[in-house]
Amino acid sequence: MTSRTLQMKKGTRDRKKRELEAAKAEGLHMRWIGTRDLPGAGIKTRMTCMKTRLREVHLLSSCEHAALLELWWDENVMTFFEAVPLPPEDTQRAALDVGVEHPKYGAEDEPVVLSTDLVAIYEREGKLQMKAFSVKAYMPGRRGELTPRQLIEQRYWEREGVEFKAVVMDGMHSPRSKNLSWLLRAENDMSGRELSTDEQRAQTELTRRLRKRLDVIVIDACLRVDKILSLPPGSGARAFRQLAALRRVNFDLNARDPVQLPSAQVRVVTSVVTRTGDSHVRKS
Repeated sequence: MTSRTLQMKKGTRDRKKRELEAAKAEGLHMRWIGTRDLPGAGIKTRMTCMKTRLREVHLLSSCEHAALLELWWDENVMTFFEAVPLPPEDTQRAALDVGVEHPKYGAEDEPVVLSTDLVAIYEREGKLQMKAFSVKAYMPGRRGELTPRQLIEQRYWEREGVEFKAVVMDGMHSPRSKNLSWLLRAENDMSGRELSTDEQRAQTELTRRLRKRLDVIVIDACLRVDKILSLPPGSGARAFRQLAALRRVNFDLNARDPVQLPSAQVRVVTSVVTRTGDSHVRKS
């Protein structure tokens, strides 16, 4: 929790509470703190994806960005929400339960509105489940104990019957996070439109080459697609990115440069066995 949050003016707090009530009445998600509320603070990100039905998500740190990408990639996750506000009367009771002092706004006696960084809705075996995440930055030497605020959040979600997990992320520095962001941009580029004939041809030819392992590395296969089909430069690489975002090809997401991977390390999905909701079961 930042000092800026603790110093939020009463007029601003009252306005945000009214907005929350209005959104709740309409069945909409309203974040407690958004990127516009903290100008000039940290690394903030706005993004959209199909799992939020293209609702703009506001993330207040690169660590939250990395954590959310993992939720986006998890096929069991149906949707997720950020900066979910918790009722102060409930978090005060949770603070008493765990024996910590509830933070207050400045010198006032009004309790701070706490929020949980990410809340995901899962589908497992035909049942919906909720899971709450508190995201913190990785710091060498820091031990893994929960902060007083996290203890309050954990107790609050326990009382709600929801699993709570404290997640430590190293921002967007890892190759995996960068690759997931790369694939999300490909998904967004394909959203709401039909693929062109050239894009479909490129995907078909690249899939054939990768399945038969006709090229040493992925970029060789992509370049051959451009040449064979007389497509603009980069069409084959774009097809690879699209196929990966569609989960029609799989590769090690920890790879520093996916197109430099040996073709033998890329698996082509050959069939879709079944579909339940938004979850897919495949054979590779």
